[in-house]
Amino acid sequence: MSYLNRSSVVWHCCKCDSLNVDSFTFNSYELTTSNFFTPLSNLDSTFESVTSACFSPIHTSSPRSTTNNSRQQRPHSVTTQTNHSHETSSATCLTKNANFRLLTINCCGLRTNRSEFQTAIEYVKPDGICGTESWLKGVKPGKDPEKNAIKNSEVFPDHYTANRNDRSDRMGGGVFIATSNTIVTDAQPQLTTDCEIVWSKLHLKKDKCLFLCSFYMPQRNMNCINKLNESMNKLTESTKDKQIIIAGDFNCPNIN
Repeated sequence: MSYLNRSSVVWHCCKCDSLNVDSFTFNSYELTTSNFFTPLSNLDSTFESVTSACFSPIHTSSPRSTTNNSRQQRPHSVTTQTNHSHETSSATCLTKNANFRLLTINCCGLRTNRSEFQTAIEYVKPDGICGTESWLKGVKPGKDPEKNAIKNSEVFPDHYTANRNDRSDRMGGGVFIATSNTIVTDAQPQLTTDCEIVWSKLHLKKDKCLFLCSFYMPQRNMNCINKLNESMNKLTESTKDKQIIIAGDFNCPNIN
């Protein structure tokens, strides 16, 4: 091991499922503090989240499960597809002991920082990505892309499917949820309100689902919070027994 540390040999860690990199490249990951997420109620999956702000992660969390090969445990392929699901027979539903790794990231322009974005994905290997400030144009939930819209293939890896809500009235902004093609995902345009928000529905085992949200508030605007609350009410009006994760950038510093 000491020889590998002093050499330029590229090696792969079977425990963390990552390549060795120079310490100055991702030194923010070498934090001593680790937070553990309590598994969601009625949910057999454990969630591991890595949070990043503009490609400089400030917190990391590790799963409670000690099963090293839990991320490799996947069920049989599903064949039932919907209009918004990944059109592939290899998409699966998460099973017990299958960790879901989520990356939350403020991109400050996907096309401008595409190489850093790709590197962060290769390093973290997330199952899902909640992104803010994508600075993309031409795609709105539930609508056909505009003629000059920036295509997903221009910024996202081939093995991810992106659900976007681009800002249309001015520069900047924009949110997205990108999920691995190994997970069955449906877009939820009916939950969109007049703010920068996007929803996806991830299919878990035994007909259970996880609703994933990416939200961005440019300033401390109470109207944005009201629109987020309106979106949540749309989701929970039928039943409150739902598994929900809201990620993004609220621009509210110094708030515990």
